[in-house]
Amino acid sequence: MKKISLVTLATLFLVLVVIFLMTRGEVNKCEVCAIPGKAAISPSGMYKLEIVAGDADGGSGKFNQFRITKNNSSREVVYTSEDKFYTRHETWFLWNTGDQVWVYSGDVGTFYWNKSDETGWKKFTYRKGVIPAPDFLKKIRPEYHI
Repeated sequence: MKKISLVTLATLFLVLVVIFLMTRGEVNKCEVCAIPGKAAISPSGMYKLEIVAGDADGGSGKFNQFRITKNNSSREVVYTSEDKFYTRHETWFLWNTGDQVWVYSGDVGTFYWNKSDETGWKKFTYRKGVIPAPDFLKKIRPEYHI
């Protein structure tokens, strides 16, 4: 049996790491997601989804939460989520059809908010099979979203 040199193994490992990092960026590319410093416009064009960063009480870590503003010159805040999602876990904030806001947290699960009136949004916990998840979540976490 032929032995593989340590240099060959290290090179192969490095190539695999580079391929993984390059393809992961494409798989996780999200046009409808909001990230800190980059708001996402709702499908209707009426709202912006913005990420607000903060520090947890007692210094237990950094978190993100979201707010929804009008997508006009007033930038009036129409809703701010009370939920805080720790940044140490994979978290995605995004729009879906019907101006639904979705949040996937690797820590606490998937939630969505429906507009309930002009100034309110109602939170729901995602359950597989009850309502279709956004395509992006189906792509990045198919084991949790259908």
